[in-house]
Amino acid sequence: MAWMRLTDREKAYAEWVLDTHFEEQKPAMIDRNVITFVGDDGKQEFLEAVGNEAAYDRSCGARTVGVRLTNKIREL
Repeated sequence: MAWMRLTDREKAYAEWVLDTHFEEQKPAMIDRNVITFVGDDGKQEFLEAVGNEAAYDRSCGARTVGVRLTNKIREL
């Protein structure tokens, strides 16, 4: 299982993505400011969801931590 530490803003963004994009089987768990990816595909599933959300935010002109979080997950 892969994991990484999040800032408070990254944590809030990640929790929102998990709650809105995944209903039953979530690809990650967040405890305090640590996100842990579940299973072999958890990191990739979550990365795609965050990337899609970040792209939408950018197209609307919103400044969020989505791009930074996407890059951080890719580097993991």
